[in-house]
Amino acid sequence: MTGNDAETVTGVSDTLRNIIVENTELIDIINYFIEREASNQLTSIISLVITTLTISYIIGGLVINRKIEKNRLKAKSLFRELLKNTFKVDYQILKQCSFYGGEEYENLILNNSSMLEVVMDNEPDLNNPRISRMKRLIAWYKRKSILYSILKELKQIRDSN
Repeated sequence: MTGNDAETVTGVSDTLRNIIVENTELIDIINYFIEREASNQLTSIISLVITTLTISYIIGGLVINRKIEKNRLKAKSLFRELLKNTFKVDYQILKQCSFYGGEEYENLILNNSSMLEVVMDNEPDLNNPRISRMKRLIAWYKRKSILYSILKELKQIRDSN
């Protein structure tokens, strides 16, 4: 706002307009507060957007984790049902167990000889490398172990120095 802008402002009494025009310091103070108000509004909008994104991220993570845990419980139930039913393993239940439980239950199914036989009978095109159970166990441990991942990172840090 300048002195000329103050002269053309409507809705203000003539006395107040004359005081503003005659005191340039007052115009500077008004400009300062206008800039501060604009800055505060921008900061409020940015804070609102960041808060919304953060809450969405947290809620999304909780929903996804809940869904994963629910699927793991379903896979656990199906796998236990398969273990109890030793005389006949149903391929459809194996597929469901693998679907809901992911890689962990796929490994459990492939490590069980009777279940592996059912899978091989129903999936003849399956390209399953013949690796030992010990190698599969070690590979699984390396993927899941926190201690192993920490040691691996420490080794990488040591090697980079």
